[in-house]
Amino acid sequence: MTFRVTIDTDNDAFDYPNSRNAETARILRSIADRLDKGEAFEFYETLFDINGNDVGRAAFKALHTVHPPARGRAY
Repeated sequence: MTFRVTIDTDNDAFDYPNSRNAETARILRSIADRLDKGEAFEFYETLFDINGNDVGRAAFKALHTVHPPARGRAY
């Protein structure tokens, strides 16, 4: 089993000085908070930037799973 996270940093929330690191850290903290609350992440969960844009996915997956689904596909 592996925990996979993908975050696309090619939008405005990541463009300002130091915001790439800060926004990425904010999203990772959000994932950690959700895990602490007991969310299973069995299916790819959508990740959102501070502006509400879909920027990635996170999930527990078997090692043979290669890539998360493309944005816009619900699982």
